[in-house]
Amino acid sequence: MNAREFFERNLGIFFEDEQAILESKKVMIVGAGGIGGTCTIILARTGIKNFLLIDGGKYDPPDMNRQIGCFIDTLGMYKVDVIKDQILKINPSAKVQTINRKLSLDELEKLMDDYDIVIAEADDLAYSTHALMIAQKKGKLSVTAMPVGLTGYVMMFAPNKEKPISPAELFGIPGGMSYEELSEFLDRRENKCGREWYVTDGKWRVDYFRKWMDGEAAIAQLCANVWLMSSFMCMEIIKYFTGVGDPVLAPKIWQMIPSKNRIKAVKFRWRTYWFNKLALKAFSIRFLGLGNRW
Repeated sequence: MNAREFFERNLGIFFEDEQAILESKKVMIVGAGGIGGTCTIILARTGIKNFLLIDGGKYDPPDMNRQIGCFIDTLGMYKVDVIKDQILKINPSAKVQTINRKLSLDELEKLMDDYDIVIAEADDLAYSTHALMIAQKKGKLSVTAMPVGLTGYVMMFAPNKEKPISPAELFGIPGGMSYEELSEFLDRRENKCGREWYVTDGKWRVDYFRKWMDGEAAIAQLCANVWLMSSFMCMEIIKYFTGVGDPVLAPKIWQMIPSKNRIKAVKFRWRTYWFNKLALKAFSIRFLGLGNRW
C-alpha cells in the first residue's frame, strides 16, 4: 500500500511540493494529553510523519472525557506509547520518538535544535510558558492552546520576528521568573481568583471554581472544546508551513468563546497586558480582599 494514497485528498488543496513540505517537518510535542495528543493525531492524518513525543504521564480514568488516546484498554499506559502506536497505524512510514518522563528545561532546550516547531502542551502552565520562551529564544516556531471549560485561546509565536511579543507578555504574567518562581506565583489562590473568566466565559460552576482555587479540583474541560482548539492549532501550523492561507501569529491570537457563540482572531494590545498584570497584582494583595470574592 502506498502511503501517498492516504493523503491524496490533501492534493485538492495543496500542490505536491506543499504536501512534501508537511511531510518533511519535524514536530516536538511537549505534553501528549488532551491538546497535545489530539494535535499530533491530526497532524499525522495531514501527512506529517516526524514526531518527538514528550510526556511522563499515563492514562487515568479522568482522561477519558477528552484525551484522544484514552480507552479502557489504554488506562495505565504511557500516553506517548499509545499516541505513537496510533500514528503508526495511520502512517507506518512515520518516524516517532518518545520520552516518557518530564525533562528538565535544559534537556528540552538541547533537543529543540532538531525540530521545526515546538507544541507546548504540558499539564503545567509554568513549564509550557518556559518551553515557549526557550523556543522563541532559539528562533523556533512554537504554539500553544489553552482550553478552559467552554472558552480558550490558541497562540502561535513566529520565529525570528522583529520585536516579538513574549509568551509571558501575551499571558499577562511576570517575565524573568524561574520555573519554580512562576509555578508558585501561578498557584497562589489570590492569582487563581483573578481568572474569573473561567466562570464568566468558560461557564464553570462557581462552587467548582472555589474548589479549584483551593487546590481540590483539576481544570474543568470538555472534549468538544479541547478538540476544537486542537483543530484550530493544527490549522495554524499547516497554514504556516505550506503558505496556504494566512496564519494568525502573535500578537494576534484566536479567542474562542463557544459559550457566547464567538470565535475570532483578536490582536493583543498593551493595555490588555497591563490590565492583566495589574489585575493579577491586585488579586495577590491580601488586604484588598479581592482574592476572596468567590
